[in-house]
Amino acid sequence: MSTNGTGILDRVGRRLRIAVALASFAVGLGAAPAAGQNPLARNGAQQIEGFAGTFAGDGVRLELEAAGAGGALRGWLTAGGERYPCEAEVRNARLDGQFRVGGATFGFTATLAGDRLTLVSDGVPRTLTRMPPDGVNGPGGDAAGGGVQPAGGLRPGTRITWQVGSATLAGVDRRLVQDERGRWVDARNGQAVPGADTGSSAGTGYLQATVLAADAAGLAADGRNFLLVDPAAGRVVSSVSLALVCDGRTAGDLWMRPAQLAAMQEVDENDHRVARLRVPFGGRERAAIVIETRGQQGYFRNTYDLATGLLLMGSSSTTAAATPGAGGQGGIATTITSSQLLDVRELALPWSATPGAADLRAGQQLRYRGTYTTRVPGVPDLPLDYTYGIDIRSAERGFLLCDTWTRLSSGYAPPQESRSQRALGSAQLPALLVPPDALRALRADQVLDDDPITHFRTVFAGIQDGRAIVVEQGPSEVTRYAYDLRTGLLVDIALQQHQGVGTLVVQVALQGGS
Repeated sequence: MSTNGTGILDRVGRRLRIAVALASFAVGLGAAPAAGQNPLARNGAQQIEGFAGTFAGDGVRLELEAAGAGGALRGWLTAGGERYPCEAEVRNARLDGQFRVGGATFGFTATLAGDRLTLVSDGVPRTLTRMPPDGVNGPGGDAAGGGVQPAGGLRPGTRITWQVGSATLAGVDRRLVQDERGRWVDARNGQAVPGADTGSSAGTGYLQATVLAADAAGLAADGRNFLLVDPAAGRVVSSVSLALVCDGRTAGDLWMRPAQLAAMQEVDENDHRVARLRVPFGGRERAAIVIETRGQQGYFRNTYDLATGLLLMGSSSTTAAATPGAGGQGGIATTITSSQLLDVRELALPWSATPGAADLRAGQQLRYRGTYTTRVPGVPDLPLDYTYGIDIRSAERGFLLCDTWTRLSSGYAPPQESRSQRALGSAQLPALLVPPDALRALRADQVLDDDPITHFRTVFAGIQDGRAIVVEQGPSEVTRYAYDLRTGLLVDIALQQHQGVGTLVVQVALQGGS
């Protein structure tokens, strides 16, 4: 549930917010064979499927995935510790391809017998064996260590954390770029810009994404923002949540399909650069690709991990007319943003990533109603009517794509409303649905998760009044979630969040659905 927003994370969220365009795909019915064709022969799609995957042996590793109709594949060929982009086509059960080394192109052929692939280049045959699909257990892996997978090895239950930040530099009308050391400098002379680290209006926090689906249709995750309110102590408060749903190839700035990154050509022009490099990350070097665009009033630079497709580092700089009051003055201002991948791990939840028993479907609506109160010592409580709505747009691939909204009513002023899109499933915390059998099997005081970045700890508190109680404890807040033991559906939410001298108290209960 989202109860409050912040300027810093709203600005960063606009840059990182995912284009919500869920890819649709259809399974075609096989047409009757044309005259003269053997109906029992392997068709083109079957041949592509046979060659798609990862093969290794004789000091060579070949990683291929389907790249469209007509028998085309693309991926990487690794030899001598170096990786080279390659593309190939299946012709009469044989693979004809080429790989690029610098500006030169070299050909190869390959034939397949079971799981054994014979690769020939420059007349030299090599025998490779199909490798099992590799998972990705965090940023410690390497692009050369796993196969080219549809979603880079990410899977439901993977939690990804980025640190995000923003600063507004009032009065700065110069185009800013980042140098190789990550410093913001003037694009004209390379001189560092005073105040660019903090700016006249700055903040930082975390964006956490929990993967709910990762397959050939793309990546779907639910994102949750945290505002760092005490950097010295590392204390955060939860903020807005949003759906992170990709179109099958990209998820905004946060993720790109590894095969798409692999197919990119290196470019070095005045306003655009694409380059492959190795960057230190997680205690070792990662194979990565940097994409940089420079304009008269804007600068964007993203560095992606070639193995997973995840954004390792991102930054932007835009110059525009300042909002009156920004930094204490109007005129021109430059806003800089940054993001850096901190952690990738698996949530070890004691239930599967499948939906719970409740019959939730597209078109269904859930309404949670209650009160919203800001408590200040010495001031009488003034509870406001509060509604949290969930409108389910689709229910497939193991998650729900929902339009969510809140309405705050005082009775003496127009209602305040906010809207966002969420991806909801059982492979996340907190969850909208939990399998009832899993709830009954939990032990009182069982720790479900203890996040090392945000220091949010989630514990099963036991069964109370026929409901399963899950408590999430953060540095400055506590949220109690109650689940119906018959359906596994979330039916009650109670939040207490400390905000300066006051405490935000939100209590809502499910009023039924349609």
